Amino acid sequence: MTDSLLTDPTIREGWSGRSPVDSEEGWLHRAAEVAGLLAAGAADRDVTLPPHAEVALLKDSGLVTLLGPVEHGGGGASWPTAVHVVRLISEADGRIGEILAYHYVLVWFARFIGTDEKIEHIDEVAAKARWLFGGAADLRSFPLTVEDAGEEMIFTGRIWPAIGAGVSDITMLEGLRPGAEVGISALAMSSHTGLSTWTDPRTPDAPGVIVDAADIPWSGALGHVAKRFQPRLYNGYLIPTLHLALANVRIGLLRAALNAVVAADAADGRPEHLNEAIGRLWAAEAFADDVAARSSDAHRNSRAVTQADLDDYRARVGALRVIVKSVLQEALDGFDTPALDRFKETALAFAARWPDYPADYGPGPYVLGRGGLPAEARS
Repeated sequence: MTDSLLTDPTIREGWSGRSPVDSEEGWLHRAAEVAGLLAAGAADRDVTLPPHAEVALLKDSGLVTLLGPVEHGGGGASWPTAVHVVRLISEADGRIGEILAYHYVLVWFARFIGTDEKIEHIDEVAAKARWLFGGAADLRSFPLTVEDAGEEMIFTGRIWPAIGAGVSDITMLEGLRPGAEVGISALAMSSHTGLSTWTDPRTPDAPGVIVDAADIPWSGALGHVAKRFQPRLYNGYLIPTLHLALANVRIGLLRAALNAVVAADAADGRPEHLNEAIGRLWAAEAFADDVAARSSDAHRNSRAVTQADLDDYRARVGALRVIVKSVLQEALDGFDTPALDRFKETALAFAARWPDYPADYGPGPYVLGRGGLPAEARS
């Protein structure tokens, strides 16, 4: 198979004639099919070019709208299903898995921090339009400046690296007003006036977005009422959920790598250290599934989340990050075979850009630093 399969109209049109997927097993089967198509040409793709065909495949197969409400054309799936899908896609193509991981977190962004009205609106329009969401790799870093212009906010600055730049339909804008401690997040069409894709020649595989006086109505400030942020406990699930999704990207990359080593050594049998590496991978996968399953109730009923729930989730995701980083590093250090060459390039590039994932585990994703909500959020 070649990459031409991704643009074959018979492949794309074939998804629409199928029965709707209505189970976790069905979505994982669908993701495995998509992964098979992505894997066929992954090794030869130019990572400096926007992955338009790959994103079209995600949309046509229903994976982009996996978490959306069924009544609006979404898949109605759970977060445990979503992160498992991320793992399967990442095994085939790590870059596309990463884009999908961020998309799931960003499309859920209104649920993490928004008002009920905004949640319902974004859920509906995102599912119906099959939008792909993108934004800063380091979520909650608030790289932009925000000017209060009365009825509007004016965002200015640069988002880099920007996941999904060049292929996303929606870009998450995050910034701070001068002197403020509480950030502002708003969604903008990626074609919005003032937004443009930018690429540093030194890092052509990591594009960014230039934001030049992009005006967004104050009604688009997620979680804000009358220009004031309304904090709630579920805000704190945002960053750990991103970490969980990114851990599954790494697990997918590692599975692909170890599969390559197994195939290369098939004739001679597996050495013991390879069996040990596979065992550690399986343990990491099982723990990742358990962490996701334990958080499922919180995502379904966010108003019932307690501080104990949040603390437990943060601790478990933190443990998973440590485990996955350790297993990944052991694989990078422990095997020296041509089968791993491309994987090492991919994994090391991923680690170089985000050596420890986005790092803010403070009191909530909207608050800079640690140690409790600032006065602006409390009052």
